[in-house]
Amino acid sequence: MRSAMGRLSIFLSLLILVSGSVPADVVPDPINCTVEPWNTFQQALVSPGTQSGIDVVTITVLDMAENPIDQAFVEIDFNDCPELCIEGSDPGLTGLTGPDGVIVMDPLVGGCEDCDVTVRANGVTIAYYHHVRSPDWNNTEADGIVNVADFAFFAGAFLSTQNDCADYNNNGSVNAIDFSLFAPAFLRQDRNPAGCAP
Repeated sequence: MRSAMGRLSIFLSLLILVSGSVPADVVPDPINCTVEPWNTFQQALVSPGTQSGIDVVTITVLDMAENPIDQAFVEIDFNDCPELCIEGSDPGLTGLTGPDGVIVMDPLVGGCEDCDVTVRANGVTIAYYHHVRSPDWNNTEADGIVNVADFAFFAGAFLSTQNDCADYNNNGSVNAIDFSLFAPAFLRQDRNPAGCAP
């Protein structure tokens, strides 16, 4: 599905270029753009607050000639994910790239849901994911804080291959790597300062 979205974005980018309505140096090329570590994980790893840093996403926006695009408007769209806990006031889902074409984002989101997440730059889809995972999940809900209930869920899933909501790096098992991603959020009481969006 992601490759189909990439081909569609390339087609749309070429259409825009041919029409001449947008300069070529502001049209992102999805093939050259990166979203890390989400591309490596093939899913969106999020955390409710800014303290843990486990969910920091580095997005690089390049054009077809692999040149960085300065001031590209980047957005992470969780609109098709109604069960997530998204920070109410400023969820950290939009921003502008710097001269190097890079923006570092920290989405204030919690939950576990199989839903459509889209990353766009200047309106062009540069990445697409179907899984969202977070330490803020107790097997029932995300509430904007990584607490004892979330730890109990993670501990029950540890060393299993049965619960992908605790498989933060999406490698098919819940192991020490996943614990290393959970622990910083728990120990520092990562939370959404304004709670979840209604």
